[in-house]
Amino acid sequence: MLDHFYGYARPVGSYGVKNYVAVVPSVICANKVAERIAEGVNGARARLMKDNIDINAGKLITFDNVSIKDVGHEIFAELFSVSSGKLTKAEILGNNELAIWRIGLSL
Repeated sequence: MLDHFYGYARPVGSYGVKNYVAVVPSVICANKVAERIAEGVNGARARLMKDNIDINAGKLITFDNVSIKDVGHEIFAELFSVSSGKLTKAEILGNNELAIWRIGLSL
């Protein structure tokens, strides 16, 4: 049992916590994906899979001294490069599958 609260008081009187991430799959088949996301948060998975990951946004929560704005700029620049012809790491590795899921009735 914790004997100390590692959070902060908000000006409106409620309390909050930071630097905690919950990865919860909404369907059973997403469990392995959720596990990989959770493992990647600490940066070790991203380092191991640097040949597979184009952008490591997990550095936002691993205390790598970057801001959301920094990562947003990195994502935008990468998106621009890819839309201009740069191959993604998945494409370089020969993976070119794409699945678009529709929610609801599809005729």
